[in-house]
Amino acid sequence: MTSLPWITFETSPSGNTVTYHEPGLKPSLSEAHARAVESSWRPSFVTLVGRRSKTILLDRLLGGNLAIPVHKEVYLWSLPQQSGGAPLVVIDCGMQNSQSPSPNPTAARRATPATSWSLPKIRNVNATLCGRVFSPFSSVICCFVSDLGGPRAVAKWLADLANVAAPDLPTVPRILLVVETTSDTFDERIAANKATAQLHQALQINDCIPENLPSRRNIGEIEVLGLQSSKLTQARARALKRRLLAMSEVSMKERASDYTQFSYAHFQALTKQALSHISSNITTPFHFAGASRPRGFTTDLLEACLSDFLQQMPSQAWLWHFAAPLIASALLLASYPPNAHNFAPDYLFNALYSAPCRAAIATYTMHKEIQRKFVSAVLHEFRIIFKTRNSNTLSTSELHRQTLSANHHHLADLKSHRTCFCCFLRMPEKVLACGGLGSWHHCLCGQHLGGQG
Repeated sequence: MTSLPWITFETSPSGNTVTYHEPGLKPSLSEAHARAVESSWRPSFVTLVGRRSKTILLDRLLGGNLAIPVHKEVYLWSLPQQSGGAPLVVIDCGMQNSQSPSPNPTAARRATPATSWSLPKIRNVNATLCGRVFSPFSSVICCFVSDLGGPRAVAKWLADLANVAAPDLPTVPRILLVVETTSDTFDERIAANKATAQLHQALQINDCIPENLPSRRNIGEIEVLGLQSSKLTQARARALKRRLLAMSEVSMKERASDYTQFSYAHFQALTKQALSHISSNITTPFHFAGASRPRGFTTDLLEACLSDFLQQMPSQAWLWHFAAPLIASALLLASYPPNAHNFAPDYLFNALYSAPCRAAIATYTMHKEIQRKFVSAVLHEFRIIFKTRNSNTLSTSELHRQTLSANHHHLADLKSHRTCFCCFLRMPEKVLACGGLGSWHHCLCGQHLGGQG
């Protein structure tokens, strides 16, 4: 195979190493199709886990002309776009475990550029990578039961997948178990129920509380696909493709509602960061909210800036009609810069802004109910302006400029040497008396908004 792997894993007496090779999609049809997938706004990612059976069917899905061998790396492939559906990107995971070296490491090293990290000892590197790197993007994780050692081995693999430090996203992939069968009466529903029961048993052995399944521990709904071993490879590949597309379609609708459909460019950037995070901290989840922020973003001053701002409110009534909408608009400006992923406002607010808002309002009032209502009001306004942004063509900076203009008469009475009342994330560079606009336009964000000194 002339294609080069995306991720490789090597072991040595000195330790384990994972290497990320800058990905280039390997198309089943043409380079033009790969470029279309890479530029697609929302491809559907499907992870295939297995060895020989997976390779035979995947090769057929890709047209049968790539001669894909059994491997122990991770490759990226693209499937033809279906009418009305998202392009399908296959994460081809043949990686086994930390005791299995790459069969051809010199070939893997030909891929450039590449970035390598040392890894701590991992019991199941395959499940760890799937759970912490591939799962957040995958509509479906497809396991080939015979390749993994049978039903009980698959249950153990899924238990390992469930036990890794799960990402902090609300959407999890659906699970498809591919079973080779000779029975004409094979019941996929019974097999799925049995697989779920075996997973519960494996979780108990791993000291994991079964009640957490399937309530979002990297594990979505489990389905089983029975493939008749007597049928031709082409027929079995078509059956697999139909099921993958059907499950992917359902999952992509869930991801659309959760705002977790990622572009290929964001997939590239975030998977690389997720691998780096595993190297530095294997026990904690990878936080997409923080990792997806632009360079230089920080909320370190948000609490202090909000506290300064709230102390200047003439009365408590100003919290609701002035402070909450203005703060929410500033958070929108900070959250969705150009080309940023469109995360749900609730997710970003809870991950980045909720704690500073709670701490700031606590310095303004000791009444718990007012504190709760204020944080809820900011989140409510954040949702409203997010919906406004999605329903028209105005940029976040244009929307925030409108909010500032609408509140010009209130801002005219406020001034601070410690807080930029435009972004609430920085100190103002200058505080000038110019037209009664207070200090809102005197930090770098004001220049970006076109503020005039």
